[in-house]
Amino acid sequence: MTRAELAAEKVRKAKAKLAEEERRAQEKRVAQRKTIMQAEASVREETRKATNKRRYYVGALADEAGLLAWSDTDLQKVFLAVARLRETPNPGAVLESLLLDIVPGAGCVPAAGLATRNP
Repeated sequence: MTRAELAAEKVRKAKAKLAEEERRAQEKRVAQRKTIMQAEASVREETRKATNKRRYYVGALADEAGLLAWSDTDLQKVFLAVARLRETPNPGAVLESLLLDIVPGAGCVPAAGLATRNP
């Protein structure tokens, strides 16, 4: 073999080695993406399970409290009103204080809010 042929063979081997390294790197990236996608899917599934468990629990609480006897419209109004307390630091105490101010037997809750204060 001549020097030129040896140099050409060296270049061919170097190119082949580089191509193989690039192929392996690409396979590794594909495998990493697959692993990430599986982990994300697992997180989504666990989140979905936790959300469904929470929904079932809230529904069971509503059922135990007898609220399922109410119409869907009334339940929607109650939940929309309660949802306004979401940013309140102590929503349970605020709701309790509002409900204590309702006159027993006064009929329905005013549409503008949960309760009116007695003068």
